[in-house]
Amino acid sequence: MVDETPVAKDSRSPKGPEGVSGFTTRILEQLAVSAWLPAAMLIGIGTLLVQLHENNNLDVPKAVDDIASKPWGVLVILAFGLVLATMVTQAFSFGIIRALEGYWRPSRLLDSFTKARVKHHVKRAARITQRASVLQQKLFESARARLLREEERDYVDVWEADVYEIPREKWRQQDDGVIAEASEIDWREKADPALAALFYRAHQRAEDYPSARNRVLPTTLGNVLRASEEGLNLKGSALERFVMENYKSMPPRLMAQHDQFRDRLDMYSLLVLVFAVLAVASIPLLMESRTDYAWTPPAVGFTLLASLAWLSYRAAIASARGYGSTLLAMNAEAKREQ
Repeated sequence: MVDETPVAKDSRSPKGPEGVSGFTTRILEQLAVSAWLPAAMLIGIGTLLVQLHENNNLDVPKAVDDIASKPWGVLVILAFGLVLATMVTQAFSFGIIRALEGYWRPSRLLDSFTKARVKHHVKRAARITQRASVLQQKLFESARARLLREEERDYVDVWEADVYEIPREKWRQQDDGVIAEASEIDWREKADPALAALFYRAHQRAEDYPSARNRVLPTTLGNVLRASEEGLNLKGSALERFVMENYKSMPPRLMAQHDQFRDRLDMYSLLVLVFAVLAVASIPLLMESRTDYAWTPPAVGFTLLASLAWLSYRAAIASARGYGSTLLAMNAEAKREQ
């Protein structure tokens, strides 16, 4: 973690350009790296949309030339606008992640929408889990003959009971030592590779949901993060303090991975907000009243920017998976040190 202890100022230091430079550096240091790209997208694409609106045509190269030919004063304003936009987007960073997770303000409309989305995800999780179970059974059947030839029959009995979810008291093999030895062997390595690929994909999708259905959230991002939090076995303030309490005791490489995935999660979540705002703004800015196809440019612009917002959301989900895996690795490291 970066040491944020304030350094005492030297009263004898010059107040010329070095003082201004130091002041500017301190301001920029407060702005997260993950907020710069969303801010740049907001200012850059927003400026292009405004220029296209002023030109009243969709000639993008001409709009870019017009922007480049602006006086230095306008460019300075854009630079300050970039810093200001970075500050604003950074302020929304935590809030937008919480919103994308599904933590919304109580209201009649949002409560009804939340209930509908939670029911949808509960049913979807059940379907995915069932599909993973069926695929695992097919996978076992594809490997059964080879397993009987190459492995002990006691191990095969344990795997079969586990795959078909037979209650423990009805297992043919009850020896705890044999069960432990069987659990150390990955029988899936001897199954059909094509079925294995389908199973692992379904299994990964099933792991994106919390094991307890009463903890399912209304969004995919929220469920991915909550499923990772379940593996920590921490709740409330203990979960919130987990990273801060273990930050300095973790290996540098692990913490670097944590920071990278966290920055990506922040950045892509902010890009969802930025592209969504730009998609809405593109409708009035790209409208051309002089043509017979006035709605075509806004429709194309909105579709393109909305697609970028959706892709950013999918990237945020992928970053959340990596972030969750890093948290689990940190948890395992913390337990080893205890």
